[in-house]
Amino acid sequence: MKRQKLGKAHPEVAITMNNLAMLYASLGREPEARLWFENALKLPGNSLGKSHPNTLAVKRNLQKVKTTSPMRAVKIPRKPGKR
Repeated sequence: MKRQKLGKAHPEVAITMNNLAMLYASLGREPEARLWFENALKLPGNSLGKSHPNTLAVKRNLQKVKTTSPMRAVKIPRKPGKR
């Protein structure tokens, strides 16, 4: 939705894609996370540049997903009797 409104070259689109990737990583869905990180780095017209802090953050996050054990979401215990 944000991509349609702002266009592919807008920095907010890459930030949103990074956030989606982090969500997938936290859920243990590393392949999807990697895809979102990689797509955020490949956006056409990425005006931030390779050394911008946001670009570097996406690269670091992608590297973490590639090299570390799966990030897992914390399970919240259910109250007894609740389903």
